[in-house]
Amino acid sequence: MIGLAIIWVCGFIIVIQQRHQVHSFSCRKATQDNPLLRELLILFGNAGYVALFEIDDKQTITILAIRHQREDDYYR
Repeated sequence: MIGLAIIWVCGFIIVIQQRHQVHSFSCRKATQDNPLLRELLILFGNAGYVALFEIDDKQTITILAIRHQREDDYYR
């Protein structure tokens, strides 16, 4: 089961990287305080996942957390 989770996380990272190259600022803001902290919605079936990431510079983002869309908050 852990192996499958790792594969999913790798897939999420690829999706985020592809989005980042095109338009990472189009992802929704995670907070009003930090415009560089963003959330990417990843659709999967009837629900999906939310990836929390921070834009470091033009070429770098840092993935901070990934959660199921129906969870209340991120668990770090």
